[in-house]
Amino acid sequence: MPISLQNKLNELALSSDNFYKMALIYLRILAKMPAIPLGETGIGKTALIELLSKIMNYQFIKLDVHAGLPKEMIIRTVNYVNSIACKENKILLFFDEINTNSNINGLLKEIVVDHMFEGVRISPHIVVLATCNPYKMKKDPSDTLTTGLRNRHRKQEHLVYRVLPMPESMLYFIWNYDSLNIKDEIFYIKKIISSNGIFNSQEINNCILEQVFLS
Repeated sequence: MPISLQNKLNELALSSDNFYKMALIYLRILAKMPAIPLGETGIGKTALIELLSKIMNYQFIKLDVHAGLPKEMIIRTVNYVNSIACKENKILLFFDEINTNSNINGLLKEIVVDHMFEGVRISPHIVVLATCNPYKMKKDPSDTLTTGLRNRHRKQEHLVYRVLPMPESMLYFIWNYDSLNIKDEIFYIKKIISSNGIFNSQEINNCILEQVFLS
């Protein structure tokens, strides 16, 4: 097993559900179908996709998408990846939180769904994957921080994540990862605490686990 893959496996808390989700993404890649996992922040979408890239022996290149990411940066990244991809250097290009940027209805949709950008075909040696955030309402609508200034995003103040509507052609490829169940959440926290190795005391580790879980 390659050292990079072994190191990645040591870092992650892998459950049977993780392997199931990763296998389904892999099947979509084999079928040359887009895959857009949807789920809350911190449930392991990015980590699983990066692990999958190592298992497939693909170079992993990630672009963090956000509201301020300019179109030029997206084009520059895809151009670069397109120029270095080849049979000996296959690449998994990953767009994280794709529905936070206004280019979702144009350039990003074209890259992820059509495997093209600005009329140029993306190399067959590149796999493009993306994740998106859920359209989720806050439990307490009044729980909103403000500077006291008029907010031009006022319509989105009631949302947990500021997301934009996705084009219909992308909806068919969204796969709901949902949120972590209690069992997996505890499993993840235990793995993170034990991997850091800060405390040797099981009692202290259990106390930290309880506090993190309750938070």
